[in-house]
Amino acid sequence: IVNKLTNKQHKRGLMFPDYYKIILDYLKENNLNLMIIFDEIDRIIKKDDSMVYSLLRTNETYWSTSQDLFTEFPNWISLICISNDISIKEKFEAGTKSSFGSFFIIFPRYNLNQLFHILKERANLAFNDGVCSEAILEAIAQKCSTLGDARKALMLLKIAGEICEENNRKKIELNDIKEAEIRIEKEELRSFIEKIDNKHRFLAIYCAY
Repeated sequence: IVNKLTNKQHKRGLMFPDYYKIILDYLKENNLNLMIIFDEIDRIIKKDDSMVYSLLRTNETYWSTSQDLFTEFPNWISLICISNDISIKEKFEAGTKSSFGSFFIIFPRYNLNQLFHILKERANLAFNDGVCSEAILEAIAQKCSTLGDARKALMLLKIAGEICEENNRKKIELNDIKEAEIRIEKEELRSFIEKIDNKHRFLAIYCAY
C-alpha cells in the first residue's frame, strides 16, 4: 500500500507503525482518503487484529500524535473486509468490533448458472479453443453448485486442465474432473493433518484403520 501510494520503494524492516505514519502523512499532504479492501480477512486477523483496529481509528490516532486537528477528515481510511464466514465479526476484539459499525452485506451463494458463466469466462482466458467444452464446465458447475463454491470450481477446472496436459491430450475429459477431485481431497487432508498435533494425528490414523 505504501509503495503504491507514494510511488517509492521503501526500505524493508519497517514496523507497522512506521508504514502507518507514512500512509497518514501522505493522505494529509495530498488531501486524500483511502479505501482498503481485505479479501479473506480471516487470515489477516488470525493472530491478532491490531492492524485492522489501527486503520479503523485513523483520525483518533493521528490526532493524538499531531498538533493539527483534522475534524474535517473524519474518515481518512475506509475498510472493506471480505470473508466466507458469516460470523466473522465475532472474531474481532471488542474495540475493533465497535469501530466497525454495523454495515454488513451478505451475498447469496453462487447458483449453477452463475458458476457456469464464471467458469466459462476463465476457461476462455486459460485454454485454447476446443480444449474445454461447455459440457465440462456444466459438470464442474453442477458439482460445486450445492455450496456455491466458485473457488473450488475454479480449482477443479485448473487441475483438470493440468491433468489433461500431463496426459498429452488436447481436450479435457470428464475423468479429468474426477481425478482433479481426488487430488483436491488429498491435498485438503494433507493440509489438515499438518495442522493438528501428534495426539490427534495418531487418533486419525487409528480411526482410518
